[in-house]
Amino acid sequence: MKLYLSCAMLIYMIVTVTWSVPEIEGADPPNCDTYNTRSGCPRNFAFLCGTDGVTYANECVLCHIIRDSGQDIQIESAGEC
Repeated sequence: MKLYLSCAMLIYMIVTVTWSVPEIEGADPPNCDTYNTRSGCPRNFAFLCGTDGVTYANECVLCHIIRDSGQDIQIESAGEC
């Protein structure tokens, strides 16, 4: 009985983790190698919608947030979210 419950819990955990990870289709990774975010970002506005649902002023700002937070944010689309 304990083995059955252990197996059932293991299967439940695997299924839950697998289904809870969202797939990002059509999203592009930002080209963060282009920017030295330590010295600041340009002040041009080229809005990008991140996969986190936040609008970023430009790709450099998005890269700065990625480096500071450690999140895996990609570019969902050009323009505001």
